[in-house]
Amino acid sequence: MLPLREIVLAVVRKCGFALKFASKKFQGDRDIVLKAVKSIGSALEFADEKFRGDRDIVKAAVTHFRFGNALEFADETLRCDRDIVLKAVNSDRHALKRVDKSFKSDRDIVLATVTSYGDALEFADEKFRGDRDIVLAAVTQKGKALDIADEKFRGDRDIVLAAVTSHGRVLDIADEKFRGDREIVLAAVKSWGDALRFADEKFRDDREIVLAAVTSYGDVLDFKGSRDFLFEAVSENDHALSYADEKFRGDRDIVLAAVTQNGWALKSADEKFRGDRDIVLAAVKSIGEALKFADETLKGDRDIVLAAVKSSGGALKFADETLKGDRDIALVAVTQNGNALRDVHESLKRDRDFVLAALAQNPKALIHVHKSLQCDRDITMAMRRAYLLVVWFA
Repeated sequence: MLPLREIVLAVVRKCGFALKFASKKFQGDRDIVLKAVKSIGSALEFADEKFRGDRDIVKAAVTHFRFGNALEFADETLRCDRDIVLKAVNSDRHALKRVDKSFKSDRDIVLATVTSYGDALEFADEKFRGDRDIVLAAVTQKGKALDIADEKFRGDRDIVLAAVTSHGRVLDIADEKFRGDREIVLAAVKSWGDALRFADEKFRDDREIVLAAVTSYGDVLDFKGSRDFLFEAVSENDHALSYADEKFRGDRDIVLAAVTQNGWALKSADEKFRGDRDIVLAAVKSIGEALKFADETLKGDRDIVLAAVKSSGGALKFADETLKGDRDIALVAVTQNGNALRDVHESLKRDRDFVLAALAQNPKALIHVHKSLQCDRDITMAMRRAYLLVVWFA
């Protein structure tokens, strides 16, 4: 058995908030507190008061922000420490909102913040919304920061290009002249395909731009164009077939290309392909759960079901009942996803070795074990060991 201190160290390393439930002794242990705040910075709230003025502890806390606000639990002198603030704004977009007003007017602090979190520009002193370098850094990281910046930048080509490269949606708020700028429109649709609707009409016949748009966001196009174009599109984008003209959903080569890229495309294909063995096999190799859309006869095909559960153990629930009792197939399923134990035949839920294999993959699968084994010593011990490994040492 591990010493209690080692257990606490392991637990707070995994989840810093566990410090809240530790004894006062461990909340005053510097090594334990340091591990905790490196996991979740705001765990500083639960540490002994003396650590709120410990520079190294506070710096680690604000550097390892995940949620909450580590800076608010620091001693006031450290909250006004420039180096600490600089660390904080690099890891928390809201830190600039909470710091002393003087830091909101500090150009280096603001630049560091917007370089990591572009939309934090809203918390900076108003003057920086008109500072070109600051705005360029902000929109490069977060295109939507263009909406916060001074309106004059909506007509600045370099800034707009940087913004739409980050998020094409801002093409909507950029100066009208850029809707006809091919480089800017191409960058916008590569980032967010639906930006095509804000572009000049002339680009709807531009093959490169339209293909880039559909690759990024499948539903921007009503495919009524050439077969070659659609074939290229479905090979690149997993949603493209969903928006294809009916005639293309019945084209075997196009459907095969689509399901190979993403098995879910089987849902959008013509019904006849749900019984096409090669197409279904390609679909389930891509995404096991695509078995859901296969013809009932193929849900009983051993090779197809085996391919499906190799891809995703959860696909077993869509298999024919006869194959849910096939030990080899079911074993592949629970080895890939322990929770697939839920869907196996009842006889396998009583199979001790089989259940141990499922628990080794996911201890939580215990809830699907047959009552006759739930109190089995080896089963419960295996579950506990696996659970402790997940919680303490993952």
